[in-house]
Amino acid sequence: TLFRSLNGLQEVITMTCDKAPKIVTLEDFNGDYIRYEQEIYNLFSKDFINRNIYFKGTQISHKKYPKHKGMSATFWHIVTNGDNETNREPNLRRYETICYPAFIIEECSNYCSNVLIWENIRKGKTRILIYCTTLRYLVVLDKRSDYILFWTSYPVEYKNRHEKLINEFNEYK
Repeated sequence: TLFRSLNGLQEVITMTCDKAPKIVTLEDFNGDYIRYEQEIYNLFSKDFINRNIYFKGTQISHKKYPKHKGMSATFWHIVTNGDNETNREPNLRRYETICYPAFIIEECSNYCSNVLIWENIRKGKTRILIYCTTLRYLVVLDKRSDYILFWTSYPVEYKNRHEKLINEFNEYK
């Protein structure tokens, strides 16, 4: 169980998937942010740089450039928040769940009834959305002609966003 505080109000977020990878917290590194960030990048690299990962038989790639602090663009995008790519802020909740994208893509999308998969069009591009309703975690893939680009992923922390995703899935099917 995780707790989130917003404007003095605390919401409980319960995660109940026994198969989900363990979250990796800053506290696991005694608050050493530099070591923590490097380990989070190592975990991302293990899943998306050092091996091939597939969704429904199609290879997934990631955006390498522009690099930030020597780390791939996709990595930096999924562990930060913000509308402006050059001024995104690190988000520890996104860091903690760095192992979720590969797990959801490779494991959950094939067998779990709590994972919803659909396509939509964003900015003229076809996106594949993979949403784990149990973990409340979204993976967004960009469909290309001969591969898939890992676009982004993040925990869905707000009830209205969760409901919007469920509605979008229901409209799609």
